[in-house]
Amino acid sequence: MACSRASLRVVGSSTAAPRSEPGAPPRSRGARPLPPAPKEVRVCNGPRCSGKGAHQLAPWLTLVQEASPGSPGSTAVISSCECLGECEFGPNMQLVPSGKVCNRTKKVGDVARALSLTLSEELLEELSVKAALAETETTGSASEAARGSSNAQFILAAAKAASEAQAKELKSSTAVTISVCQGPSCSKRQGGPTLLFDMAAVVDGKAMCIPGECMGQCKKGPNMGVEANVGAAGGRVDAMSGDERMAGCFIGVVDQTEMARVWEALKPVSNMRENLLQV
Repeated sequence: MACSRASLRVVGSSTAAPRSEPGAPPRSRGARPLPPAPKEVRVCNGPRCSGKGAHQLAPWLTLVQEASPGSPGSTAVISSCECLGECEFGPNMQLVPSGKVCNRTKKVGDVARALSLTLSEELLEELSVKAALAETETTGSASEAARGSSNAQFILAAAKAASEAQAKELKSSTAVTISVCQGPSCSKRQGGPTLLFDMAAVVDGKAMCIPGECMGQCKKGPNMGVEANVGAAGGRVDAMSGDERMAGCFIGVVDQTEMARVWEALKPVSNMRENLLQV
């Protein structure tokens, strides 16, 4: 019996993992191999991913590939595929040959990271705006909002960027500035998500439409403010309703009829001689 115990101790000691010396650095397991560069990217066209904006992924993939030529993944073929079975986490796309499924690809940055492409925040923002403008030209901002597309946030981003970039130029050629509320309440109401674009179409270059801050009339929105050299004291003009004069902004601008009413109210202000002399 004693011999048996001794032999057990010997066997145990021979199979035990060697211990590191005190103070020695931890043993390295070696560098983890990098996944193979994708040769193909398959975008899920299942109904749930499509409803979450998967139709935008192919244009986004093209944009990020063009922005990083020569990088791994920049030459991957873009195709579509049937449901990948991860509907809850969509929109999804699959990398081939690794087979990895990339979930929640809701932004241009998500697509770039999926391809292991490193792009600056400034470039990603620029690509996001470019993608939004292209999508708006293709499908129309109103239809995007109606479908609840995830591109709505980029439509707003594009509108803000375009407005800020062109503000100085437009200021020199227009007499009236229309401030369209971008607060959360107004943006979620009927007509709110695309109001900035739609109002700009109504005025057709005869006034400047810019994104504005909350105007304090959230329950009555979407709202618009007005700035002019003369004829708009405190944001009020003669053709405003009584409630609007008290609020200092146009309220309830929910459709084309209301936008036309706002512009009809502002035309006399825009045409005032004093304003025209300032531009």
